[in-house]
Amino acid sequence: MGFVARLVLGCVLLGAAIGASDAEAQQIPARLDAYATADSVAVGERFTLVVTAEHGFAVNIRFPENDAGPMIFGDVQVVAPRETGERYLGAEAPGTRIDSARYTVTTFALDTARVPTLPVQVITAAGDTLTGGTPTVEVPVYATVASDDTRLRGLAPLATFPEPRWPWILLGVALVCLIGVLLYLWRTRREEEPPPAVPEEPQPDTTAHEQILAELQALEAVDLSDPDNAKPFYVRLSNSLRRYLGARLDMSTMERTTREVVAHLERRTDVPPVVTSRVRAVLELADLVKFSGARTSADDGDMALRETRNVVEVVESRHVETVSSTRAAAPSSGSERDGRNATPPETVDHDLSD
Repeated sequence: MGFVARLVLGCVLLGAAIGASDAEAQQIPARLDAYATADSVAVGERFTLVVTAEHGFAVNIRFPENDAGPMIFGDVQVVAPRETGERYLGAEAPGTRIDSARYTVTTFALDTARVPTLPVQVITAAGDTLTGGTPTVEVPVYATVASDDTRLRGLAPLATFPEPRWPWILLGVALVCLIGVLLYLWRTRREEEPPPAVPEEPQPDTTAHEQILAELQALEAVDLSDPDNAKPFYVRLSNSLRRYLGARLDMSTMERTTREVVAHLERRTDVPPVVTSRVRAVLELADLVKFSGARTSADDGDMALRETRNVVEVVESRHVETVSSTRAAAPSSGSERDGRNATPPETVDHDLSD
């Protein structure tokens, strides 16, 4: 094969490789970045490594773990748990959010500490997991000893520390607590044991159910053709659904983000997946209107109300089944207990000799 043919073949292969890499990069629905907060550091000095991902609401991000090791973080070592956060861009970029992870790191490298491309997992709305890479980060490391200082230095004398007193203080506190516990147990045993408490029959609480039904009925009367009514409508709908889920499923919802509420529901075995998906759809639509000022139609509002009613219907039916099963189990257990405590009738011996 001639030189010209080999050159043409090499150009074709290089173009195919570049095209494949570009196609693969376009499949990642997020823009990844990494940077250090310090321009230069000393050996052993702590600084912050920040990894960011800009993406849409339907995408979730998974950053590298703290204990990934040098194969992932290169010349730096993670010395503290990472801190994660998120920020909505609002009107600047509707439907876009920036997730970030802050790692407190240190390095013992000489001259330059290099952080290689960090793998970041991007989970799409379809459930596909893609892996993208951040740009490499290089941080200059300056020496704490002059470059022309070549003398050997002797060992420094041992430092003297005063004898610590806190072990004796802790020992005294533990001894006092032990004596207090023993006195409490001694006095408790001397007192007469109280009679066993009779468990109350559980009564179903319909307050949360009635409240959200009244809220939904009031929201149906809102005119969503007026753009000024959209944000108050979705704020009220989101708060009503959160309060209902908090009351029925015994979970905190008002102070959690939508992603945290959905993640909690996914971990629970008593919540069907259809409930989780519908809650995600309603809360994410409400967040889109509240934080990004997105415009929605009246059909979107009707869809959100229908999905909320479906969630309430499923959760309420399972709640009623749970209360009914608890009521049915209570009498049976009481009967068994009465049967075990029943005293057999005394037998009377009759003298038949008379």
